[in-house]
Amino acid sequence: MRTLIAALATLFLLPAGANAQSSDEERNRVCGADVMRLCLNAIPDRPRIIACMQSQRDNLSPACRALFDRERGGAVPGRRG
Repeated sequence: MRTLIAALATLFLLPAGANAQSSDEERNRVCGADVMRLCLNAIPDRPRIIACMQSQRDNLSPACRALFDRERGGAVPGRRG
């Protein structure tokens, strides 16, 4: 059940790119645990998950933070790192 929730959560996490299937798989693999750990209360509301991930950026795993920043177009404004 937890895996299913993580998969659903990360489908809402970031916008799909040109290669949506591999992007979704990468998001699930890289950020699923962070969504579950930090933003569980935001599931399944995509805007709330994104806002939560932005507010928790400093607490994201390094790999998830890098993926999140890359797909969101860079670091979160007003934040360092």
